[in-house]
Order: sequence, then C-alpha cells, then structure tokens
Amino acid sequence: MARQVRAPVSSDVLAAIFDDALTSALADLPRRFASQSRHLISAVSGGPDSMALALHAQRFAATHGGTHRSIVIDHGIRPGSDAEAARVVTRLEACGISARRIPVQSPAPSTGIQEWARTRRYEHLLAEARRDRACLVVGQHAGDQAETVMMRLARGSGLAGLAGMRPVTMREGVPVIRPLLGAGRAAIIASCHRHAIATEADPSNADHRFERVRRRGEIAAMDAAGMEASSGLSRLAD
Repeated sequence: MARQVRAPVSSDVLAAIFDDALTSALADLPRRFASQSRHLISAVSGGPDSMALALHAQRFAATHGGTHRSIVIDHGIRPGSDAEAARVVTRLEACGISARRIPVQSPAPSTGIQEWARTRRYEHLLAEARRDRACLVVGQHAGDQAETVMMRLARGSGLAGLAGMRPVTMREGVPVIRPLLGAGRAAIIASCHRHAIATEADPSNADHRFERVRRRGEIAAMDAAGMEASSGLSRLAD
C-alpha cells in the first residue's frame, strides 16, 4: 500500500519513499524482465514532479549498479516549447543525468489536445524503453492519484476504475513504474529546493478547460474545508 507523506516533509522522506517503491516494483516484475530492471528511463517534462523523479532515479541507479537516462518530449503545442525542452535537458545534464529532447513531428489537433499529447508522448517513451530494454519511470504522485479517482468517481466508475493508477503496469511490453504515488507534492517540491533545481511551469495546469484542473480545484476546496479529500481518495485507490 502506498505511504502518504505528512508534515514535516523533506527530500530524505521522498528518497525513502522512492527507494522503497521502486525496489518493490522491480522485485515484483516477472523473471523475464530481470534484465530490464537494471535500466531506467525517466519521463521528464521539467516540472517539480518529473525533475525530482529524475534526480532520485539517477541516485537509485548509481546506488544499485544500474543505468538511467531521461527523455524530454517536446510536443510543440506552445510557442517556445523547443527552448523550454532545451532548458530542461541542460538542467538534467548539469546534474550528471544523460538527457535527450525528442520533438513530436505530427501536428496537434484542434480538440482533445491533452489526450493526443499523452498518446504521442507514450509512443516515443515506450519506443525508447524497448530499444534500451529498460523500465519506464513516470512521475505521478499522490495528488495525481486523488485527481484520477475523483475523475472516475464523477464518471460512475466501478471498483477497477476506482483503484486509480497502479504502481506497476505493463504497456506494450514495457514495465511502467510510478515510484512517487505514495509521495505528496510538498515533499517533491522540497526535494527540488534541496538540490537547487529550477523547474518549468506548465500553463495548462491552470487551464480550467481541462477536467483534471477542475477536479484539482474541487479537491483543494474540500481539503481547505477540512474534508481531507486528498487522503481519502488515495485511501480509496489503495
């Protein structure tokens, strides 16, 4: 069961959660994926979640005799996205992390942009992971889990949907691991501060046209009213 981060939080708390979760996930992989468990690729957007993910994945690989590199997908949706992706790559390399920017070549649609971006992103990430025979690690955290469950509740999902995101899933022959599902955003931001890592802000995270943004605001309002929606939704997923 995912562990919830409570105050006070620190980078050390996040490191412990990350190590426990990733170690458990790798140990649970079927034996045929043993060779892949030594190689990690982290999906990085440049925000606090993915930057902390990359930092801890790099440390984990070094400690456990594995390899790690980061992939930055440039969807080309916003003006200047290429420069933003280049900044992220530079920051990762300054931390000793091998990183590569991959641009999406196909044009974005006029509607369903987030779903299109997610599909294109995974196409590239999974292709890279298959080439390296690596596990793909992604940065969804406890807040993302709560939002996912809230969205599925609103759609009348059954028990399978209310389980939310799982720590390990298989996607097109690639283990996809979410080591931060037990971590709160405060611990993630604290980790970036400790390592003095600058991050990017995605304007879509404040765009209420997107359902996830609206649900995030609803959860925050319930938390502020003392309803503890975030922790309750995470417990429901568990």
